[in-house]
Amino acid sequence: MSAPLGVAVVGAGFMGGVHAEVLAAHPRAQLVAVCDLDQRAAQELAGRFAVPTVTDDLDRVLADDRVGLVVVTTPNALHADQAARALRAGRHVLVEKPLALTPDEIHGLLRLATERGLVLAHGSNFVQSPKFRRVRELVADAEAFGTPHLARVVVRNAGPDSGWCLDPALAGGGVLLDLGCHAVEI
Repeated sequence: MSAPLGVAVVGAGFMGGVHAEVLAAHPRAQLVAVCDLDQRAAQELAGRFAVPTVTDDLDRVLADDRVGLVVVTTPNALHADQAARALRAGRHVLVEKPLALTPDEIHGLLRLATERGLVLAHGSNFVQSPKFRRVRELVADAEAFGTPHLARVVVRNAGPDSGWCLDPALAGGGVLLDLGCHAVEI
């Protein structure tokens, strides 16, 4: 059996914690670094999972040979730059939704990943949820309840990270990009 994949979580907020919890329980992953400008949040998250490296310096994370995968869970406006930096450093990347703010940024990330033979993925937790998968199956079966003409989806963010979500400079596209993407994807 090969050594576990070393993982760095960049962004120690709510979603960083969700990813850290899943990764800490995975037998083929090892959390090796937490990176966040808020050192209190980074220390707290790292302490919960005994992560050895805590920093506010993404370059330090990307220079760490133990890191094979970078999980980006920072505010939306930072995703493209941080993902591109990780890909240029030769790291696989998982970016929380949205992958980037513009189609050009997305194409640039895809090009970088392809050129370097790296995995680039985006995390969208709703679309893989069993209840939404079941609804898609039902909608695909026209006999189940006919042809849908309207769907109503309500998504709210009142969690601990909602502050940055309300800042257009960090959210990078308003409520449609930040939370509405769940409704569009579903």
